[in-house]
Amino acid sequence: MFELEISRIPDGTGLKLSGELDVATAPELTKALLDLSPANTRVTLDLAELTFVDSCGIRAILALARSANGNGPVVLLNPTEAVSRVFEILGLDGHVGIEVQQDGRLPKRPNVVEREPVRLEAQATGSAG
Repeated sequence: MFELEISRIPDGTGLKLSGELDVATAPELTKALLDLSPANTRVTLDLAELTFVDSCGIRAILALARSANGNGPVVLLNPTEAVSRVFEILGLDGHVGIEVQQDGRLPKRPNVVEREPVRLEAQATGSAG
């Protein structure tokens, strides 16, 4: 059976998740999020010990982001490599209401390559005659 442990972050602004967030455990997260004080405009989910997330877990996170109504982002803090990969594939790291952070910093996007601009010059096409 899959397990998810949920505890409050000491400053009261969010939750720490440990284990697996899936179809069986997503309702637990939803309930815990409802129990958070509505005064919290910025909600942090510490994901350093989350080992797995499926579409139901993603749905719970997106529902939280939508419910913030611009009052503050949902901060996904220190996701594991496997969880980060899911976020990247789904584009969750680019969602308006979500910030993915590593150790309190926004991570560099690994798939963005900075290059020098390429200058294209028009070539004359014609026949030499």
